[in-house]
Amino acid sequence: MKIVLSLSKRTNTEGKSEILMTTQTKVSGKVIRMRAKSEVFIHPDFFDKVKGVDINKKRVIASDVRKDHIEAKTKLDGILTAIAKAEETAQAEDFTNDWLAKVVESHLHTKTETEEQKPKTFFELADEYLKQATFSYGFKKQILVTLRFVARYEGFVRATEDKDFTFNPESINRETIEDFRDYVRNEFTLSQEYPKIFAKLIRQYPASLNDSRPRPITNKGENSVHNRLKQLKILWNWLLKTKRISNNPFLGFENSSETYGTPYYLTVQERDKIAATPMPTEALTRQRDIFVFQCFVGCRVSDLMTFTDKNIEDGILIYVPIKTHREKDARTARVPLHETAKALIAKYRGQDSKGRLFPFIAAQKYNDSLKKIFKIAGIDRNVPVRNPLTGKDEMKPLFEVASSHIARRTFVGNLYFKVQDPALIGKMSGHSENSEAFSRYRKIEDETLTDIVTKYL
Repeated sequence: MKIVLSLSKRTNTEGKSEILMTTQTKVSGKVIRMRAKSEVFIHPDFFDKVKGVDINKKRVIASDVRKDHIEAKTKLDGILTAIAKAEETAQAEDFTNDWLAKVVESHLHTKTETEEQKPKTFFELADEYLKQATFSYGFKKQILVTLRFVARYEGFVRATEDKDFTFNPESINRETIEDFRDYVRNEFTLSQEYPKIFAKLIRQYPASLNDSRPRPITNKGENSVHNRLKQLKILWNWLLKTKRISNNPFLGFENSSETYGTPYYLTVQERDKIAATPMPTEALTRQRDIFVFQCFVGCRVSDLMTFTDKNIEDGILIYVPIKTHREKDARTARVPLHETAKALIAKYRGQDSKGRLFPFIAAQKYNDSLKKIFKIAGIDRNVPVRNPLTGKDEMKPLFEVASSHIARRTFVGNLYFKVQDPALIGKMSGHSENSEAFSRYRKIEDETLTDIVTKYL
């Protein structure tokens, strides 16, 4: 039986596609065609119709990409071996249209007796979450940050309180979660008190959490603490939903709420000034144009980097925001394209090798470029920026705090100031009508109205 391998045309948020398998056999004169999904996802650059996964197609490969694709090849080879063994013992009547799918399903998801007896660790379960769940690359990075916090917490408790402690998903309770929250709040201070312990903890991450560029432990504000617990709970809900665990230590736990300052954004005049200011290099000109486009559609940079012509219908940009696409009430954003946005799409059409609307650089390099662009354009108005550690506002010039998210705020803020209808703006931005973001923009409006009354009455 010859297994034919192909690659799905659909890609996930990491740019990977699933390897598909098809075959056929003749039983009693009738051709039986069978197909199955492998659950093996790879970058299209490494797909080979014969080998399935061929990492030698590229000379230079990042270590994490190489490791990921070696694991994918091992998984695929195991599936093909299982199919060959199943074929050896199969009877003619066994070959039905779903035979191949059943063999693959059995190989991938039937647990051995040893696996049944040995419960998986929290980090093994977390690794399954990272491999099977679909989310943006940015969110995955944040989850990894949270998992490293858990690893350091587990190691610190072992080193200072209980040498047998593990972050066991079936035995930890609400008190453990509350203790973890306190640890996150105080980790920087603890790392200063116990430098040798923390140096060892960072060296001993589980293999799936190894960081190619270990970063020093820094002080964290309450928003950061909130996000660590929020992401841990999201992971935990997935473990419960998929019945990998039954214990829920988050019952009765109340996470702290996030606190944000008043949002700052560009005026229409400042946006247009950036668009009209000549840039010294072609690269900065390109990043400026992408930012101006973003100001006219109000999307997040994670969404911006996925748009193709397929997202545009009758002059309307249509997409489901990556940040909320897995939520039950995920909203489809629909943004009528301004003539400026259409012109920018036409300017860069066909320039991206992946077929996207614009040729992109890495998100962080994009933010670095924006700081230069703002400064060149003279966007130096002082704005209040909340210090995450003190919770107090500090005045800084816009070019120092320039980032891609200012484009989203510029779109929402200027529209809200004119329209003041969260329902209409939410249809374009992907916000829900009761989003806290709108109350923050409303605060700006109220302050402006108060200034007008004070000045003219």
